[in-house]
Amino acid sequence: MYVAAGCPFAARPWFLVKYYGLEDAIQIVRTFPGNGDDGWFLKPKSERIVPSEWEKTIVEGNSDAFVDTDPVDDVSHMRDFYAAKAPEYDGKITVPVLFDKKTGKIISTDSMSMAKAVRLALLLMRSGASPQSCSRRCSWCFCAACLLALA
Repeated sequence: MYVAAGCPFAARPWFLVKYYGLEDAIQIVRTFPGNGDDGWFLKPKSERIVPSEWEKTIVEGNSDAFVDTDPVDDVSHMRDFYAAKAPEYDGKITVPVLFDKKTGKIISTDSMSMAKAVRLALLLMRSGASPQSCSRRCSWCFCAACLLALA
């Protein structure tokens, strides 16, 4: 789940993941709001990506900047992440983003549905239901697509 500390919409699902202790199941990737057309940015993994001077001062000069590297691709901005994972998407580039590493797809950008999915996953786990693999959306799978369908 891609989030940003300054985004109230990202705060809702992020809070629930932290509150319920689900960080092992749902990885949180923190972005930082950019000040230009590139928008939300991440800490680059490689020297190949050169951040702007403003981004360098945030990432290098501030340990409290809450910026992570992208665990999926070597991208520096959410704009690049969206372009790689959802090239047909023409909406606003924003966070939160729930991304499924197994399918390589963006599952949701809606914070309320993500919050409901996190809560539902917790309820299913607490009820003793065991996750099963599925090829379609079903009520007994804990994958992001099924949880969002149920939420």
